Amino acid sequence: MNLKNLLADRKNGGSPQEKEEAYCFLTEKEPIWGEMLADVLKQNGVPFVIQKALGGGLSDRVGPLLERYSFYVPPEYSEQAKELAGELFSGENGE
Repeated sequence: MNLKNLLADRKNGGSPQEKEEAYCFLTEKEPIWGEMLADVLKQNGVPFVIQKALGGGLSDRVGPLLERYSFYVPPEYSEQAKELAGELFSGENGE
């Protein structure tokens, strides 16, 4: 499910602004780190959505090294998700 559909489901019938506020941006990572973060979020019960920059078809053609994963979480999980990401990537260039 893509982010727009999930936002529409979460705030069905709300204004566009309410839908955009339903999930908040957490971070953007390369696929290898994104898969690791997804696993940590799942293990800790944090719901999330991944929006891929290139998408499956284009990523297959140009290679996965150019792909980026953007993570979005519900606002009520934002602090927990930030802490988990911070612990996971604490040695990575100031993140």
